[in-house]
Amino acid sequence: MTEDYKSMQERLHEIDILRPLTGIDYISVPLWQGAEMQGMDIAPEVLNRLGLLAVLESQFSATYYPLPRLDHVDEMTKYAQLSTYLLKLKAQVLKSFQHSHLPLTIGGDHSIGLGSAAATSEMFKNAGLIWFDAHGDMNTEASSITGHIHGMQVAALMGLCSSEINRVPSTYFKPENIFWIGSRSLDEGEIKLINTKHLHIYSAEHIHQNGMRAVMSEVLEQIHKQGIEHIHLSMDVDAIDPKLFPATSVPEPNGLTFGDFDIFVQSISGIGNQIEAIDWVEYNPTLDNNDYECGKWCVDSICRVLKTIKEQA
Repeated sequence: MTEDYKSMQERLHEIDILRPLTGIDYISVPLWQGAEMQGMDIAPEVLNRLGLLAVLESQFSATYYPLPRLDHVDEMTKYAQLSTYLLKLKAQVLKSFQHSHLPLTIGGDHSIGLGSAAATSEMFKNAGLIWFDAHGDMNTEASSITGHIHGMQVAALMGLCSSEINRVPSTYFKPENIFWIGSRSLDEGEIKLINTKHLHIYSAEHIHQNGMRAVMSEVLEQIHKQGIEHIHLSMDVDAIDPKLFPATSVPEPNGLTFGDFDIFVQSISGIGNQIEAIDWVEYNPTLDNNDYECGKWCVDSICRVLKTIKEQA
């Protein structure tokens, strides 16, 4: 164990005392190989052109940390290669925690959530994870139909995988500390896992029937009951209905509305001072229109989430 690692662990309780956060670290991750679909890798570049970096620096005093591109991934060694890359992301997020900063990780595909959330589970005891996504992302190597890591990362975060990706986290999330919001495309193996582990799944259908406000009230109540004080928020744009947000690589019909998203953002104000890290993933600019309307919505929405958290911190 290195001295840097020791110092980060020893500062865990000190970080709580140091709140409010002293800054935001914007970490861009141009990764597409976890989904094996190109286009998502240029999302940070396009979002920056649309003003994201400028507004983060001017309104939130953010510091920019762009990760390098992963040029080539071999099919036979992809789990090992991607794990090495995600460990570098994990190290960067841990540095943010060390400095009492909130890491905002912008992808790229959702496999980046394995690296960023692994840092959160390592740094904070009894951490919680809110997974805003159309998919469960909890397949294992045995149950995955595609073998794509962006559909397996939550399983790895629970310690359920068998390949190198399971070693990205050194501390696993408790299954009961994970909350899926907006899911509507679940594979057979994922459904079995949900039934076995009694996971907190709030499907898009359930949200349509009961309303996002009621759902988030229940989520926040569970977070309080379970003594969760530190939360990782991981947001995939494919949770939104593709009729409203078509610029994503794995669209699923009957998704959440922009109104649902607005209520979700309002609701997290109740835990704003507990959110330690944020991911924003799976925007694919190559599927956007000429005016980049989806990209502009991303910039606006990211800033609204940060403003909600900043007001509570």
